[in-house]
Amino acid sequence: MKLKILLLVLVAFGAIVTSGCIFDETKEVEISGDIGYSVGAINQNQTNIQKIQWTTSIGNNGEAIAENVSCEVILHPEVSSRLISLEGNEKYIGDLEPDTWEGFKGNATFDASNISKRDMDEWENMVKVKIIWEENGKKFEEVIPR
Repeated sequence: MKLKILLLVLVAFGAIVTSGCIFDETKEVEISGDIGYSVGAINQNQTNIQKIQWTTSIGNNGEAIAENVSCEVILHPEVSSRLISLEGNEKYIGDLEPDTWEGFKGNATFDASNISKRDMDEWENMVKVKIIWEENGKKFEEVIPR
């Protein structure tokens, strides 16, 4: 009888501890973001050289500070493989307080020989951003747009 009571107490204790751990894993940081970009020839005489310009906003809509926030621009593989120049593709934000936003701009030029505007229009998201942050000693990452 004592063994059954001890076993019941251990099972109940385990359930309480386990349910508490589930709440500890809940993220209190809620990262969101927005990216706007445009693509065009660098001039009328060199339409085979295209330039992408982007503006990115990263926000924390959560209730805790996102620590050591850094961002990295991810370009479409067709653009990456044809890069000529790249500026503003990484940004270290530091700590991002709740209900705050931080932004950055950048651009890249690439050789668009043998690529039509129609081809580029069919590419899904020419620019994405990977955001990495720490929360309660753990690292998290998010890519926007998803």
